[in-house]
Amino acid sequence: MNFIKRNRTGAEIAKHINKVANDSLVYVQTSPGTMVKVKIPGIKNFANKIIHRAELIAEQVPDAAGAGILESKFLPPRYLFLATYDSVSKILGNVPNDFAGTTNASSFTQFGGKLIYKSVDGFDNVASYTFNISRYMQGVVSRKDSLFDFRIIAPVNDSVTLRPPYPFNKEAPVQDYLTTAIGNQAATGRVVLGGGSRKKFRMRVRIYYSDL
Repeated sequence: MNFIKRNRTGAEIAKHINKVANDSLVYVQTSPGTMVKVKIPGIKNFANKIIHRAELIAEQVPDAAGAGILESKFLPPRYLFLATYDSVSKILGNVPNDFAGTTNASSFTQFGGKLIYKSVDGFDNVASYTFNISRYMQGVVSRKDSLFDFRIIAPVNDSVTLRPPYPFNKEAPVQDYLTTAIGNQAATGRVVLGGGSRKKFRMRVRIYYSDL
């Protein structure tokens, strides 16, 4: 996983944020399929800044050898969800402070995860998914909030444990449901995403910030 940091001047710096080996390709299939483990440990050591926006970007790796045949036969999920994961309880949770639940339409849209197509590195119609983790990251770097591992899933009638946002985060969590109306139809959709070790189409975090 890499950081791409942008300050107010728009300067771009690529920085490796962990020393462990990253997968080159990761595979997501709509439930009851597969999920992807995502770790961003470098956030913990990121200096305290004003975070204007922090986003996790995941892009499809085109099937160049097959001239796009796989993409035309196996369409990507229309929606991916970024969840926190408790390895002890095995429970999926919301990204704190950023995902406020499905009933808040504006917040749900701002959090991201919906499929969009774009042109990347000479390829057209590349499936892309972006997740807004700005408030979560601000909490980690400013208040030393808990750092979580993530999971990317293609939900079908899945539930997630919803924690209230700061400063109400001590209140009891509730269950929120990612229904087929906002998620995916069962077993419909699969996508090969770039992992953190790729030069092209790599999964990455982009941050826009100001110094304090």
